[in-house]
Amino acid sequence: MQREAWQKVQPNDQEVKTFKQRAKALLTLRQRELERESSSNA
Repeated sequence: MQREAWQKVQPNDQEVKTFKQRAKALLTLRQRELERESSSNA
């Protein structure tokens, strides 16, 4: 029974993977925006 509860706490590998991919994509997007801003300001 304790093992089942523990597995519920553990995040799904697939979910973690998609979450990391999404975070990476957002980060890349933000960096691109910043680059565009700095280039237009220069």
